[in-house]
Amino acid sequence: SEQQRRLHDEERMVFSLLTQALPKEILHQFESYQTAASLWKALIVWCEEEARVRRYPIKKEFESFCAVDNESLENLLTRFNHLITKIKQIGLTYSEKELVERLVDALPSHWGNFVHIFKANRASQFHSVSSFVDLLKSKEHEEKMNFERQKPWNPWKVAQPIPQPSVVASNSSTICDKSSSQQQNQSET
Repeated sequence: SEQQRRLHDEERMVFSLLTQALPKEILHQFESYQTAASLWKALIVWCEEEARVRRYPIKKEFESFCAVDNESLENLLTRFNHLITKIKQIGLTYSEKELVERLVDALPSHWGNFVHIFKANRASQFHSVSSFVDLLKSKEHEEKMNFERQKPWNPWKVAQPIPQPSVVASNSSTICDKSSSQQQNQSET
């Protein structure tokens, strides 16, 4: 009948479109399917399995993420952000708390005291990775400043030239602003 012929034509067209859309590398896996419906169901199962297989290594990478020897905080954060991007691309989801906890555990050993204090007191304060990253960067900057302050004074260090007092022309007279140059000298030392 006319309706059966139309259904048969539609079936062949859908089956043809599905097989044409498949990459040649995997087409052989679906040769046994003869109807569009059976091919479609097989593709759904294959895609779910493929997604599961792709998720596994990235999930393992997340679970074992840690700092590499002598890695800077900046490099660690870059790698972590790259991992988060891969996680989102494959559809895995982690809460912000889980991401922060993973990052805390990944910090290098010289962050040990900070990590212990953080876990004991502040873990629940951070609702986002970005706020925690801001805290890490602030803490790192603070540590660098403390280290610079504790360096002994080196008299052999090449002194920077003392800036000359600025000259400001006002009406027809010249005025030297010695107070600003003295303030600069004090701030440089």
